[in-house]
This record gives sequence, C-alpha cells and structure tokens, in this order.
Amino acid sequence: MSARSPRTVLTLASALLACDATVGESVAPEARAVAPSAAPEVASSSEVLPTAVAVDDELDASLVDWLRDGAMHDDDFARRVVFSWASERAVDRMRIDHALFDDEQLPEGPTPYVQRLEHTASRDDEAGRLARLLLGHPSLRRRRYAWSRPWATRRGITRPYGDQLLAVVLKPDTIVARYDPSDPQPWTLVDMDGRAVPLGRVLDDPSRLGAIYHVRRDGEPAFREIVVCNEAAIESWSVATPFIDATLREDAGAVRRLAETVGHQAPRDYDAARAFAVAHYDPTSDNLEALAELLDDSIQRGAPLVVTPRASFDHAADPATVSVRRLPPKFFEVV
Repeated sequence: MSARSPRTVLTLASALLACDATVGESVAPEARAVAPSAAPEVASSSEVLPTAVAVDDELDASLVDWLRDGAMHDDDFARRVVFSWASERAVDRMRIDHALFDDEQLPEGPTPYVQRLEHTASRDDEAGRLARLLLGHPSLRRRRYAWSRPWATRRGITRPYGDQLLAVVLKPDTIVARYDPSDPQPWTLVDMDGRAVPLGRVLDDPSRLGAIYHVRRDGEPAFREIVVCNEAAIESWSVATPFIDATLREDAGAVRRLAETVGHQAPRDYDAARAFAVAHYDPTSDNLEALAELLDDSIQRGAPLVVTPRASFDHAADPATVSVRRLPPKFFEVV
C-alpha cells in the first residue's frame, strides 16, 4: 500500500476553541474549554455498498471534494478526526465525568462488532489474539462508535443515536486496523500515513492501536463503522465547538445541494462515504432533503468543551477472560 497525501486540513486550533451460546476462554481526564495549539492534518477516506453511478459532471467541484473527503476505502481508512452522535443526556454526563466511552451507547446488548470479535477470538492464531486483546484488555475493551463525516450516520442504521455531535481527534502516531470478519485474514493495520504495520508488532505493543475500521459485508444490512477503542490514543475530544457547528453546516449545505442535483443516481464517492446500506440513505432527493433538515435541526447545546484525555496505556495489565463464539453470529436489521 502506498502512502497518500492528506486531502484536507481541518483547522481545529481556532475552531475547537470558540469547539449463540458462548464459552469462556482465557487470554494469555483533565478537561479544558480551550483549543489545542496546533491543527492536525486529516486524510480523507470497502466498498461494502453498491458501486455508485458517476454523475460528477452535474456536481460543482466543492461537492466532489466534500464527498471525496468523507469516502472510506479498503486501502484508505486511517482518519485523525472522526465524529460520533450522542444523546443530550449522554453529553450532559460527559460534561461532568469527561468520559468519552459510554457503556450504554448501545444498551440492547453486544453490538455486531463485539459479536464478530467474539467469533474471531475463537481462532488460535494472531487474528484471534488481536480480537481477544480488543475484548479483554482494560485499555482496549471500551469503545465509541464513529464515522468520517456526521451526515452519513445522522439517521442511524435503524433510528438516530442522538442529535449532539462529538469530534474525536486521534494522535498522529495512532495505528488504525481494518477489521473485515468475512475475510480469512480479517486484520489490516496501517499508520496515519497509510503505511502497513505488521500484526505481530501490534500484538507485541498494542498501545498505539486507537481505532478499528469495521467492515460488515456478510450481514443484512451491510454497514461500516469506525470504533474508537483506546483513550491513550486520543489527542482530544470536543462538544459544542464552533468547529462542530461549522462541520454540521457544511454537511447540511452539501447534502441539500446533492438533493437538488441527483435523481436516483449516486455521484462518485457517495457510496464510499455512506456508512449504512439502508434505504433511508439511498441518494434520492427526498432522502437527502430529510437528512439535510435533520442536520439543520441538530442544535448543539451548552458551552464549548474540549477534553484532553490523560489516560496512559496499561502495559502491565492482564487481559480478562473473554467470551468467544464458535459459530458466527447472525445479524439482521430490527425495524
């Protein structure tokens, strides 16, 4: 895999300021309301979803660039800035305890990501070892679900997750893993420049592993997500900042312009930028207009807050006993 130059520089310095059965198996914050002093460069981001029909000739250059910046691909998935929706109640709690990871984010039970990890964890190889680390290591087993742009997850996969937006900035030396459970070799690891990182190196020292790009190809519906999993790899996270407001306005405006442009055809990179292969994200004018209205209505409440986590990776920790699944879980859309 060749390294790629980032397509977009997000100016955060000023923006953030004003910002069925299982079997057991053993496996061997300081907060501030001020901005960081420097702005990270962010690479824009497989194709789990249907290939789009290219109608780029009908789009202006800014829309083409906006779609390209949010696109995620099998060979281009490392992002420093990711976004996660939360309820107002959850954000109120986060303002008090400054804890990004929310064990109640999806309270219905193990998520598809966790269920698939439990299946991969049954393997007696390096792939299984990494899955067991992500399930059992105290510095890796908590998680926050996110995506590359807010618009693509605003309506959720079956229902919205909330209307308050979090921006998470990963450290420049973070390692990101692509996890595709349908692949015999489910793990691909890269640094923020897209350079390959050997799996064995991460198993020896998992402290820089910060996010998982989870690709679900073999379930219904197909979907993708970014799973932030290591607080020690987070440079900052924020709520209600001018940067977040500006991102929401940008997405709402771009989605509305798409609604005026497309019929039932998706521009190039639309499918690569969407997270969920569900009908309410199909590129119809009605869907896109409804999505733009939801983004417009996502009023961010409270004072700007930027939190710089002070967590260190626990190198001395013994991973807990984790549950493993000998058979892959079934996953289907609940309506």
